[in-house]
Amino acid sequence: RVQGIARDLDAEAALRAAGLQELRPQILAAERQIDASAQAHRTLEQEVTRLGNVVGCSLQDIGELKDSLFFEASARQSQEESTTEMMRKFREQCRDDVQARVVQCEEQWRGHTKTVDMALFDRQQQCTSLNEKVAALEKRMLPRLEEVPELRTLLRQGESTLET
Repeated sequence: RVQGIARDLDAEAALRAAGLQELRPQILAAERQIDASAQAHRTLEQEVTRLGNVVGCSLQDIGELKDSLFFEASARQSQEESTTEMMRKFREQCRDDVQARVVQCEEQWRGHTKTVDMALFDRQQQCTSLNEKVAALEKRMLPRLEEVPELRTLLRQGESTLET
């Protein structure tokens, strides 16, 4: 019974650990998207600079466009960083929750084990008590057991006397 409870607790801990592992690929994917977006913004910024030179636009217009792109890239990167931070906090919260539940399951397992040990101890005490009572009864009845055949013979003689 205790082994069954332990298996159930181990299975629950494994399921919770698997749930935590599912979040890791999502966080890594979000980080890759952030890096890819930042790279795309840098590439776009370089392309705008190159096109500005080709077209011959004024440096002021290009600078303003570059600043605008840089501001937008910074805003997106900040937003993506906050999302990544939120995902990290969520992952830590999940990990803490799993650890707390593992501790709780271990405490339940210890409680069940203690209950089983106490029940076993009680049963052993009862068995010992019964064995002592049987031994005492045998000690009292053994001398009288030798008298039983003699008493049977007397009983049969008394019955046959009554019949005649």
